[in-house]
Order: sequence, then C-alpha cells, then structure tokens
Amino acid sequence: MAWFPTFRRQLRSAAADLLSGFMMSTHSSLAMFGMLVFVSFLVFSIQPQWREDTQARLLSWLQIQHYSRLHPFSEDNALERTTVANPKDLPRQQALLVKWLSRQYRVAPEPLSAVVTEVFELAPKNHIDPVLAIALMAVESGFNPYVQGPKGQQGLMQVEPEWGQARSRAYGGPIALFDPITNVRVGLGLLREQLSQNESVFQALKAYALETHLPDEAAQANRVLALYRRLMQVSTGHKQVAEPERVYQSATVTVQVESLGERLWRSALVFLGLGTDDTEFDLAPAETPAPAETPAPAVTPAATQPTPVAGPQAPSTD
Repeated sequence: MAWFPTFRRQLRSAAADLLSGFMMSTHSSLAMFGMLVFVSFLVFSIQPQWREDTQARLLSWLQIQHYSRLHPFSEDNALERTTVANPKDLPRQQALLVKWLSRQYRVAPEPLSAVVTEVFELAPKNHIDPVLAIALMAVESGFNPYVQGPKGQQGLMQVEPEWGQARSRAYGGPIALFDPITNVRVGLGLLREQLSQNESVFQALKAYALETHLPDEAAQANRVLALYRRLMQVSTGHKQVAEPERVYQSATVTVQVESLGERLWRSALVFLGLGTDDTEFDLAPAETPAPAETPAPAVTPAATQPTPVAGPQAPSTD
C-alpha cells in the first residue's frame, strides 16, 4: 500500500488550501462589510433625511412582519380583490356624480367610482343612458351591494334571482350577483330588455319594478325619473334638463352586455340547433312612418248656364 501515504499527503494539502482560501475570503468579506458600514455611517451622517427615510422603511417592514406573524391568514394582494377606483381619475361629469351621490347616500367615493365607471363604460354600448342606470341603481338599493329585497332581489340593481339565474351562470352562478360589477352587468341586461320591449322610458321603468316585485311600480318609476333629473342637473350644471331617451344614442355602440362565456354558450346552442340567437335586441329607434298624403278635395265645377240663343226679330209695325 505504497500509494496510501501519497494520497494522505494530497488530501491534507487540498484541505489546507481550502481552509486557507476560506480564511482569505472571510477576511476579505469582513473587511468589505466593515467598509460598507463605515461608508453608510458617513453618508447617513452627511444626509440625515436619508437616515430618517431608511429608519421609517425599516420600521414599516418590521411592523408588517410582526402583523403577518400574528395574522397568518392575511394576504398581500388584498387590493386586487377590492372594487375601487380613484375619484380624481374620473372625467368631470362622473366625478361630480360620485361627489354628490357619496354625500347623499353616505357611500365611500372609491367603490362608488368603480361602479360609476363600469356603468358609463357599458351603458352607452347598449343604448342605455348611464345617468338613468345610476338613478335606477340608487332608488333600487341605495348603492348597497349586499342588500336583499323582500322577494329575494339581490345586489345593487335588485336583480330577481329567477331571472338572473341563467344570466349569471357565466359569472359563477346566482351568488355572484352580490359582486357589484357582476350585478351591474346583469342589471343592465334586464334594463336593456325592458327598454326594447316598451314604448317609453316610464313604461320600461314600471316593467323593471314589476320584475323586481315592487308593490307600486308607477311610484318607483317616478322616483327614478325625478332622481335622473336631479343627477343631470348636478352633472351638467343646467337647471333645465331633457327627459331620458328610450334609445340612448352614443358615438361608440359596439358590444352588448354579454360576457365571453355567455357568447360561447349561446353560439354552441345555436350551432347544435337547441336555441336561437335571440339575445341581441334591436334598440334602434323605430322609424316614424311618413304621414299619408291627404288627397286634395275634388273641385266641383260650377254649373254652367246655357247661353240663350237669340231668335229672329219680329218685323217693325211702323
């Protein structure tokens, strides 16, 4: 076993090299760390505001770590699950509406801004006046997304469960109606149907109230129209405002209130011959037929008198 002493010497030499390298790297690292501490101390001494900012950030981090340890079920992405928007980012008309409604109904402006933004984005695409939809929402629920009516109506627009059961399937089922954005989309679909099936906005609002099982649908419709006028005055600054149109005209009319899942489901039913493509409604204003021309009264010619024919003159007696 002449090779064993040679192997032991090589192993010992390799171990010595590793230990020497570790000591050198450790010494260099400690020197580098000391230098970093010295430079940091020097910089923070020269710039006290940097030191205060670093202390605040460190304290905030420590507080978050302490809270996370006490609340292990907390999540960092809570903002992604909230329905909020910054009122300062809204256009002027929407910002004025949010400001007035938040004071009138004691609702926080941030979640109300998200709802108003959704209504102003979807309602014109479906020929619905967005201010009318907001007035209807205010009268129906007072902007309480979790309110439930006596007959089971749910959410912001008080959607009737039986009616909304099929419409909310693409969003996860009837329980999704308590989500503000989902309720707005389904409620706009119901309002669109009523506007397309009735001759006036008042009749459509009465039909909507009837669908939601309200006792006095006429009074409900009048309250919505009165609030609509008030909201138009607030958002435009004009005292005299026009009545809402049954078919709201907008420059951008593209898609209906229908999710991707609903479109796929409807297309599959049509392809299999199990359904008809009856989800889109013709909301274009009906053309007023031209009045029939009244024929001019016939002019009865006046009776002509026969012209007397002169006979031969009698001879003179002179």
